[in-house]
Amino acid sequence: MARSESHEKTEHKKRGTFRRRLPGASSLRRSVGAALIVIAGAGAWWVVQETNHLEPYLLTASSVPAGTRIADIEFELAYLSAPGVALPYLSPSTKDALAESTTDVALPAGSLVDQRMVGTPPPADSTTFTVELDIGGAPWLGAGEWVEIWVAAPLEDQDFSVPIVASPRALVTGVRVDEGFAADSSRVTVDLLVPRRGIAALIHAKANGYSIQLSPVSTQGDTP
Repeated sequence: MARSESHEKTEHKKRGTFRRRLPGASSLRRSVGAALIVIAGAGAWWVVQETNHLEPYLLTASSVPAGTRIADIEFELAYLSAPGVALPYLSPSTKDALAESTTDVALPAGSLVDQRMVGTPPPADSTTFTVELDIGGAPWLGAGEWVEIWVAAPLEDQDFSVPIVASPRALVTGVRVDEGFAADSSRVTVDLLVPRRGIAALIHAKANGYSIQLSPVSTQGDTP
């Protein structure tokens, strides 16, 4: 019996020792938990800071015709958030480098200027030529597009000769459609920037009833 009582005391002492060690393990768990909370909080703060990081960009203060120099455009400042992404828009830091470049397309007021739509200025020997076409809303025809100009002389019986290229590279600066009750939606007026050396042939073709057509040029970015 004495041996049994001694064994029970020993077991009781062991359990007591185990219980006394538990507070230390609990404290360790609390410390690890607190560290995880701090790490999670720091990560959340970093994400918020990155999301709230704003970069300055430029907006057009008024409408801008195609072919306008960047230096001649009046801008307003806007701030955009783009965490981890470099936006392709004109900014105060890139404006001076592109000052002599021109817009390939017309821009309404309040537009961001995509630097991919800014090209080299046209040569000084370029001029504007306007033509009316019956091609309606061709998906490839728009301001900033490069086209070939084809002309065909009139023949008898409302026929035309084989067309020839009058201008291998012309820049579309504007496309207008007549509006109103009696307007023909398939007919459009196209403004083109063409080399001055080819303008005489184009004026001759237009004045003498030649068929004038445009076709898209696959390679963009060249000057007329």
